[in-house]
Amino acid sequence: MFKKYRRLFILAFPLAGIVILFQNCSKQQTFQTGSENENQSAMSSTTEELPTQTYVPRDNHPDIVKEKTVVQTDSETLLADRRYIKSVFENVFGPNFENGIDLSGVLGNAGNFSDLCSIYRVFRDKVGTRFILNDRQGEICPISDASTALGAVSNPKPTVVRNAWIVDACTKLVESSGNINAMFTKISTQSPPAVNATNIRKMVALFYAGKNDVPSRVTDSFASLINSSPNLTDGWKSATYTVCISPYWQVL
Repeated sequence: MFKKYRRLFILAFPLAGIVILFQNCSKQQTFQTGSENENQSAMSSTTEELPTQTYVPRDNHPDIVKEKTVVQTDSETLLADRRYIKSVFENVFGPNFENGIDLSGVLGNAGNFSDLCSIYRVFRDKVGTRFILNDRQGEICPISDASTALGAVSNPKPTVVRNAWIVDACTKLVESSGNINAMFTKISTQSPPAVNATNIRKMVALFYAGKNDVPSRVTDSFASLINSSPNLTDGWKSATYTVCISPYWQVL
C-alpha cells in the first residue's frame, strides 16, 4: 500500500513542480505586461502634456524689439552758374551783348552765381625767354580778381538777391537796341518778327535750350502781350523780358 502511494507521490511531485513553474511564469509574464502598459500610458500622458510649439519668424516675434533706422537725406535745386547764364545771354542777344552794359552784378558775382575760378582758365604767353600768365580772353573769372575767386560758392542758392540781379541784367539787355535787333535775326528775317506761335516758340527756345513744345495757352498769352503794346518792337521787348526774368530757365 505504501509502495503504491509512494509511486503516486513520485509521479505527482514532478507534475506539481511543473504546474508551479508555469504559474510563476504566468504571473511574471502578467507583471511584465502590466509594467509596459503603465510605461506606455505614462509616455502618452507626458506627450500630451507638452505644449504645441509653432514656428514664428524673427521679424514677427512679439518679444523682439525692432529697431528702425531713419536716414535723412537733403536735396536742393541745382541752379545755373554765371558761366551758364553768360552763354544763355550770348545765345539770345548775340556775342556783343555786353557792349556798353555793366553786367558785373551777375557775371562778376561769384557769391550769388557761383562758378569757381580755375587755373585752367589762364594761359602762358611767351615773352622773350619767359612765360607770363595772362587772362584767357572772354573769361569772367580773371586771375587778377582775387576777391571774386575767393567769394565763389560751389552751388548757387535761389535767393532774393540773385533774382534781383537777374532782373537788373534783363532790363539792361532788353533796352539795348543792338541786343534786341540781334535777337530778332534769330527769330525771323522780318524785323520786328510777325506775332505768331512759331516765332514766339523760337524766342522762348533761345532761353530754354531745345524746348519747342510751348503750350498754345502760353503762346496765346505772349501774343496778347505783344499786340497790346504801342508797337511790335516794344511788344517783343516785353515778351522777351518776361521770359528773361523767369527763374525756370536757370534750373539745371
